[in-house]
Amino acid sequence: MPSPRADLPTGTVTFFFSDVQDSTGLLQRLATGYKDVLERHAEIIRAVLAERGGVEVSTEGDSFFAVFTSTAEAAAAACEIQQHLAETDWPEGGVVAVRIGLHTGTADLGHDNYIGIDVNRAARISSAGHGGQVVVSDAVRALAPAWDFSDLGAHALKGLERAEHLFQLNVPGLPQTFPPLRSQSGRPNNLPALASRLLGREAEKAHLEELVDGHRLVTITGPGGIGKTRLALEVAGDVLSRFDQGAFLVDLAPIDDPELVLPEIASTVGSDRADTAGLAATLQGGARLLLLDNFEQVISAAPQLASVMEGAGPLKLLITSQVPLRVDGEVVFRLDPLAASGDVSPAVELFTARAEQADPAFDGAAHAEDVLALVEALDGVPLAIELAAARVNVLTPAQIRERIGTGVLKTSRSDAPDRHRSLSAAVAWSYQLLTADQQETLGALSVFRGGASLEALESVAGRDPLDDLAELVDRSLVQSEAGTVGKRFDLLAPVQLFVTERGNDDDELRARHAEFFQRVSADAHEPLEGDSRVQWLAILSDDHENLSATLDRLLVNRGIEQGYDMLGSIWRFFHSTGRLNELELWLGRFFGVDESAEPTLSRARALIARAALFYWRSEWQQCVADYHEALTIAEAAEDRLMIAEILAGLAPAQGLAMARGEMVGDPFATMNRAHAMFAELNDPLGLAAVEFGRLMMGALSAPEPAPIEREHLDRIIALYEQAGMLMGVAHTQLQLTESLIAQNEYAEAREVALTALDTAERAGDTFSMTWALRWLAVTTVELGDPVAGALLAGAADAAVKRTGGSFPQPLIPITPPEERANVAIGRQADEAFAEGSQMGFAQAVRLAREAVGR
Repeated sequence: MPSPRADLPTGTVTFFFSDVQDSTGLLQRLATGYKDVLERHAEIIRAVLAERGGVEVSTEGDSFFAVFTSTAEAAAAACEIQQHLAETDWPEGGVVAVRIGLHTGTADLGHDNYIGIDVNRAARISSAGHGGQVVVSDAVRALAPAWDFSDLGAHALKGLERAEHLFQLNVPGLPQTFPPLRSQSGRPNNLPALASRLLGREAEKAHLEELVDGHRLVTITGPGGIGKTRLALEVAGDVLSRFDQGAFLVDLAPIDDPELVLPEIASTVGSDRADTAGLAATLQGGARLLLLDNFEQVISAAPQLASVMEGAGPLKLLITSQVPLRVDGEVVFRLDPLAASGDVSPAVELFTARAEQADPAFDGAAHAEDVLALVEALDGVPLAIELAAARVNVLTPAQIRERIGTGVLKTSRSDAPDRHRSLSAAVAWSYQLLTADQQETLGALSVFRGGASLEALESVAGRDPLDDLAELVDRSLVQSEAGTVGKRFDLLAPVQLFVTERGNDDDELRARHAEFFQRVSADAHEPLEGDSRVQWLAILSDDHENLSATLDRLLVNRGIEQGYDMLGSIWRFFHSTGRLNELELWLGRFFGVDESAEPTLSRARALIARAALFYWRSEWQQCVADYHEALTIAEAAEDRLMIAEILAGLAPAQGLAMARGEMVGDPFATMNRAHAMFAELNDPLGLAAVEFGRLMMGALSAPEPAPIEREHLDRIIALYEQAGMLMGVAHTQLQLTESLIAQNEYAEAREVALTALDTAERAGDTFSMTWALRWLAVTTVELGDPVAGALLAGAADAAVKRTGGSFPQPLIPITPPEERANVAIGRQADEAFAEGSQMGFAQAVRLAREAVGR
């Protein structure tokens, strides 16, 4: 791996980003004279950086990235650069206008470069400005008080969660009036921050923006590696301000089942319904843009998508796919490769920029002819160019071309597009340079979905792959990124396709993959109930796609019992992370193909999982029925722990059903039996659950609704704490909050609800956090802030719908927070509720804490 550069400062620094406005236009106007202009611009910047103590980190084309240890020196450098550029005698049509962005933050080093949100923030600040302008963050303004600044207000920047307060550094002697900043106007979105500039696609971007303005469905087509996703993200970010309901990316890459397309869209936009009519109803309110990425693998879902559009008037879709959808109203935009030849070559520009990233000493002018021949041989396909450019640290462009070769390693398949053949050639060239062990490691990694941990890859490969991985990451064939519990490794999509076509991902590897994740699921069952729950939720979240792939393999191979075991072991993962809809889908599929319905313990485990699903949806009849079937199986097998756990879940369901007038058994007798069995087993967690259940049923069976006494609930909290069950602690704290609200003790209820929110967050329990938000909405309204309360109510309502569940049934009738707010402020409450429903979950949690000064 690269060694950290010793000259890069750490700690608090000021990040400097600059680039030339309309560089493509300059290139077209100046042709061969562009090189001299660009070099003069670079000389000016480097001279000022050296004089003012700036450290050049990297360059890319016409852009510079530098850092300063002094904010004042950074501000001075920015002003002097603009002044020197303005004084320079540029050729006709070649005036260089540079935009500069400054932000002071924390400098974290990752290998030989900076990483972290502050670097991204500085880059986004720079990209918001105009040629000749210096835009800075509030931190820079505060640390350089001697300079004159103009307040530009708060701006939402692409890929950043919070709005940024920006200022203009007024350069003495130069114009101080510029067009509005290129920001996102605070529209809701989930568009990712883009790490590099889009090169060579200015005309396509402008055309696509016009198409999106004039049509409801625009599909960008082209072969893999052509740059469809990158261009679509750029367009979505630029048109975001035109959609009052925002723009949202729906990544379909992990999905190969057309039935999951609408549920994935529903999850992204926060709809509680994934059917055609229900989703259309959700999407018909206000202008919204959905970017559906990688649609080719679920193309048979196109008619369903068309039906949704018919019922959702203002909705617009921007889709990337290797093939058109072929539905009414679709406008197809074919994305061609970058132009490779001629005086102005975007393909050469891209290669040079990426080559300079791989080797800062790379001299594009010295290799101009070879670079042009190379990008022509690659047919201008962006990914092929980037793969080739990554090798300039070990090969010259001429050597790279020799290994790719005109016609060498191209597929002879008549049905393969020409440009696909060039992309395959680029990957094949990289592949043939690998050792046999490295090729085997690629084959093992190709069976994973969403990446792999080192432990998982080692298990599937059957040996230690660490050295191979290091080499493959350096060759850009494998991507390495931080997971929640360690490094993860994944293949670039074209490499994945290439390895799969070679047959390296054979069935033996897939069998090992499935066996590994079955073991992971079994190992997770007990920890998900205890004090290592958060760690296991993180492990399962990282491997969510691999778990799905394993379940899918078991389903195809009729491994019903193994599928039941997996779902029975990890159902709490689906519940806690808000994936009840997905749990329902998998359970439905396995039960649907289980024609024999043999009364096995594996089936009982899956029945318990489905009963829990029904419990959290308040569907008591179905819940009780599944618990009864599971109980019959467990009793026949004499599995006493399973019997006790079933009884502890069955009793509350019977009690809650009884409260609705549904007689499905005696909850008290059931709970007494559970208590006796847990006592015999000496199970503290089970006994805590029984005690909590008894309190609930006592309240439900009382002649008049009455809150549970606090001393009783405090005792249950202590029991759960002793058992190490944070989720149980959170649930009991939320029950205490309900009791306090019922007694109009709103201040105390708010404190307990905040504690429950913190507990649930530590437990990784998204569902309970949502429940806490609802109670905080009630207390916020009652303590004098109905607007904030209605916002929280809307956020909580949207969040619980995304989980696929419902709020637990109160033991005592409690007026919902939105109704309380409506009484206080009328229609304003409805507006606030609607606004809250558009909030992200993290934003809602922050609002809840800020409302009480935390």
